[in-house]
Amino acid sequence: MREGAERWLWPACVVLGVAAALPYFLSAYLPLTDFPMHQLTLATWAQPERFGEYYERQSYWLPYWTSLFVARPFIGLVGVEAASRVPVFLYVAALPATSALLARAAGRSGVWGLVLAAFALEFNLSWGFVAYCLGGVLLQIVLACALFAERSPRPAPFVAAQAGVALVLGFTHPQVALAAAGAGALLALLGPARRLAIFAAGLPALIPSGVYFSGAETASAFDPGGIRFATPGEMLSRLGEFSVGVFDGPLAPALLGCAVGLALLSWWRAPRPSLATLRLPIIALGFLACFFATPFEWNGQAIAERMPFLALLCLPAIAAPHRAPGLVASVLIGAIAVTGAGNAAMVVRAFDADTTVELDPLIAAAPEGARTAYLPYDASWAGIRSLPYLHIGALLTLRKGGVYAFHFNRLNTRYRDTVPLDQTLIRHLFAFSRRFARKGEVVTVSRAEIAFWDTVLVRFPLDDKPLMPVRGVTPASFEHGRRFGLLRLP
Repeated sequence: MREGAERWLWPACVVLGVAAALPYFLSAYLPLTDFPMHQLTLATWAQPERFGEYYERQSYWLPYWTSLFVARPFIGLVGVEAASRVPVFLYVAALPATSALLARAAGRSGVWGLVLAAFALEFNLSWGFVAYCLGGVLLQIVLACALFAERSPRPAPFVAAQAGVALVLGFTHPQVALAAAGAGALLALLGPARRLAIFAAGLPALIPSGVYFSGAETASAFDPGGIRFATPGEMLSRLGEFSVGVFDGPLAPALLGCAVGLALLSWWRAPRPSLATLRLPIIALGFLACFFATPFEWNGQAIAERMPFLALLCLPAIAAPHRAPGLVASVLIGAIAVTGAGNAAMVVRAFDADTTVELDPLIAAAPEGARTAYLPYDASWAGIRSLPYLHIGALLTLRKGGVYAFHFNRLNTRYRDTVPLDQTLIRHLFAFSRRFARKGEVVTVSRAEIAFWDTVLVRFPLDDKPLMPVRGVTPASFEHGRRFGLLRLP
């Protein structure tokens, strides 16, 4: 493949990436399960004047800060709620370009990188793991820098860039940072040159996690008994669910099958590859092996479920090296990218439209500085297989201030002592949605159980069936729509 070929590639990456990402930035409500909690985390850190009574910052060595630091400068320009969507926008917008960069570094045509635009909304983003997804594009850059350094006559700039991006990745997500260090080590081990430099340049990714998890308080918070494995058969049957099969219907898996098929067809009559050119496919297989071998869950954190995404990031390297796709293949790659990104955009916009009608009036009616509990009996939505309404109540606190009865207390901010932990819903939130989803049970709470909270947002289990989730009280007010209600408690 000639250097300088495909001059249209980078403009295409920018146009496609920005077009795919705009719906995420322009939508007030996103169908990403945990994302409202991360939006609230940004606000509790960046706006202590609004939230300092109830929240405090944790250590800056915590390996989850990058997405918050990326969003912080935009708060003064667009407000905290829109600024919190900037990391999602950057991930989706950057994915085609970083995938094309990795393809080029691996000796493949950069056109193959465009196909990843179709799969930006996969399992991890649908569950709101934004830091993990942002770490994915940084992982691609780390591996690309390592491959460029290997063959460059002046490797020092590439090695320095690899080390710098690896360090940023270390502050983005610990699991992706560990994957990057391992993948870099394998690249070096199987590579033809500069093995020590490439291996060493990947190690900075481990520094933040090493410092943070070496603390006695942090280490004691993770119980070895909280590790749970799933059987290989169960994992195999759910591989689609934990990769691109996040929508109802076969479109996304069919697009992935077409993309993989096109990449494999590029090997027709190709020369026999060297081991060096097969390293990224080997790394992708390693990530898939980790999907079966790592814990399904550790102290409530998804581990194995996140691994197929890392293999997906290596998709451009499945294609044959030094062979540009022809006109027909290029058109098909573009069609896959546009179809997948367009489908995701329609899902995002539909969720925003549905939710805006219901929630905007109730949030507007909520008092400033409310102490808010949220009871999501039905956290599902027809357009996506995750549970996008599970944490949507956090947006009430984000907009109105006060405190919310659920928080990711191990992450960037945590509750102050002014919040009684025994009355938060950290351990009980899932019960409301899971019991109803599995058994049709509707669980209610007593006023004493949530004595600290003065406002309750509820998502009803059935359309047009408002219910009172708090027993033994007459609410000061009770406003509701078709699926949501807002109670002011005496």
